[in-house]
Amino acid sequence: MSRSKIDFANKSKLSTLREPESRNDELQLSYSLTKIQRARVKSFRLREIDIQNLDNTVKRINMSGKIQPILSTDLIKGLLVMATQMNEEKLINFIKMSY
Repeated sequence: MSRSKIDFANKSKLSTLREPESRNDELQLSYSLTKIQRARVKSFRLREIDIQNLDNTVKRINMSGKIQPILSTDLIKGLLVMATQMNEEKLINFIKMSY
């Protein structure tokens, strides 16, 4: 069985699947591809009591049954969102209480 030779002058099926109709669509497509953000690994040192508090809070949330089971990472992400919406004075007081 002989193989057919590839003709690079012709467009392939894959190249015709999504061709931008105009220059604006092409720019929008390239912008959306550069906008993708990947998660970065960031590590923190926590005291033993902080890890226990984190684990206990995750267990308490998972036991409530109001949401699908979460991980400690999900809890930290939620706390970060909550901190962005919280009053600075209240946040400072909670930080002082953690020492």
